[in-house]
This record gives sequence, C-alpha cells and structure tokens, in this order.
Amino acid sequence: MRVRRRLPAGAIAVVVALGLITATVGACTDPKTSQVNPDDTLTDAEVDREHEAGEQDYENRFAQWLLEFEAGPVDLRLLPRAPIMVTEEEGSPTLGSALQAADIVVLGEGRSVSFRADGTAWVVIQPARVLKGTPATTYEVEHMGGPEPWPDWDSPTLGFAEGSPWLLPGDRAVLFLEKDTSRGVLNVQSWSGTYAVSPAGIVHALEGNVFGSPFDGMTVDEFLAEVDLTLQ
Repeated sequence: MRVRRRLPAGAIAVVVALGLITATVGACTDPKTSQVNPDDTLTDAEVDREHEAGEQDYENRFAQWLLEFEAGPVDLRLLPRAPIMVTEEEGSPTLGSALQAADIVVLGEGRSVSFRADGTAWVVIQPARVLKGTPATTYEVEHMGGPEPWPDWDSPTLGFAEGSPWLLPGDRAVLFLEKDTSRGVLNVQSWSGTYAVSPAGIVHALEGNVFGSPFDGMTVDEFLAEVDLTLQ
C-alpha cells in the first residue's frame, strides 16, 4: 500500500484524551480560566519530539491491543464499521481502462483475514472464476484498514478504506487486482476494482465508481458477461 495506517475519522480525539499525543492548538489563553497551551512553552523541535513520542506510545499500545484482539473470540460481522482517513488513488474512468490496468480479475470469496499493526488487513480470496491473469488456488490481497480501538480501547471498530473495502470471510465479490511488483503483493484497484456480490447474486459497485452505476443491480452472471466481452 502507498500510505500508513490512519485512524477512523475523529479517533484522534481518543488518543488525545488518553494523553498519548499532545494536541497542538496554538496560543490558547482563555481570559476566564487563564489556561495556556503547554506547547507554547516548548520549542518547535521539543513539540515535534513530544508528538513523535506520543505517536510511538500509541503504536506500541496498538500492537499489543491487536494481538489480544486476534487472540480473542470475535465475530467480525457484529462489530461496527467506519471509513478510515486514507489517501487513495482515483479509479479508472471506464470499465475497459479498469480491466486493462488490472493484472488479475477474479470472482472470489473471502476465506480468512488477518491483521497487522501497520494498519493493513490481509484477505485470502478463494476464486470461483478467474477472468484475467494467472489462475491460483487462492490469492492473498493487502488492504488498508482493520480493527481500531474506537471509540475506546474496549470497543473495537472495523476500519475500511472506502475505495477498496476488504472482504469478511464468506463475502463474495468480483475484484480487479493489481500487482505491487516492488513489494510482491496484490492490492485491489481503488474505487473501480470492487464489485460486491450479494447472497442473491446481485452485483453492487462502490458509490465512488464513476462508471459503475450501469452495472449496479446486475446479476453476477450478467456482469461477468460484460467483463468477458470487454476483455475480448
């Protein structure tokens, strides 16, 4: 992936409340309370060091929290979900260009998911059909997101990148995968690479997919026929 893990929108308030990162709010002298921002007494370099130390404290605590999360009996489908703050590339403008950019196009099902402390979710996809690329028994796909201690350390929330949401085990989707050759991993094409398939076999494109609306509501067989035709 191209960016580091980011917290769900608003989650930084938890970090501040826990005292792990000092909030930088500029001069904050209130004539009623005479409260002064402690950062005003520090040099810029000292403020930077404090913030870096706070961020490292949070990362260390998060890594331990994640180990405990994965060790416990957790039903991911029962947890709330939230978009994470992450910069994603623009999607392709057409189905043809999206397919051309994809290295692998697969109809598959999420079989398992594991999480890393860098804020990535790794989903094992079992293909039902491979429309482009080298067939494989399974594909492991890297996503931004995963469980986050939000709104507090005892209440996890699942974070998803809006342009490339990861599949829970049992979820089905048509995925346009791209190889990150520099790291040897597979990523889902942002915005134009995810087509969720409902239990009834209906395709749903992401809202941010600029060409997806004509395919939204198609049966999966109809959508795959469109993909096959475009690939010819």
